[in-house]
Amino acid sequence: MYNITLLMKVVPVEFVKEKWGQDWQHMNIEVHHQDGRHWNVRLRHMDSLPVLTDGWRAVVNHLHLSKKYLAAL
Repeated sequence: MYNITLLMKVVPVEFVKEKWGQDWQHMNIEVHHQDGRHWNVRLRHMDSLPVLTDGWRAVVNHLHLSKKYLAAL
């Protein structure tokens, strides 16, 4: 069983609305890293919060991220 904290990441709703507007639910976004890699992840509405899912685990695994790291969008 996967650790749920690796599968999704909560994103502040104010940031999401400013970046993508009111119609942000179920949006596909691309995460780019300075090493040239990029990943497709999904921004979904879960429990009244925007979260990164579907592909976020690949980002976390490839970059060897732990809870102490900050994801800047």
